[in-house]
Amino acid sequence: MKDKAIYVKWIAILCAVMALFCLAIFVVGYKDLSFGRVATVIALLVASVACGIASKKMATAPEKIAPASAKKTTGKRSR
Repeated sequence: MKDKAIYVKWIAILCAVMALFCLAIFVVGYKDLSFGRVATVIALLVASVACGIASKKMATAPEKIAPASAKKTTGKRSR
């Protein structure tokens, strides 16, 4: 479960970096503000926050352990 949490954390960081890059483009004046560009920045920020929260929940959640009966296999196929 911790591997998934790290993966989701990296996605959150990447979304935040992309949103900051978009904002930097606006500040420098390379591109003008438009509805689509502002919506993209907002979507990236929301995704970053959502992935950050999800990764924290995944990291603190206890791992589920399968019951002992589910682990036993006989190696024979049933028909």
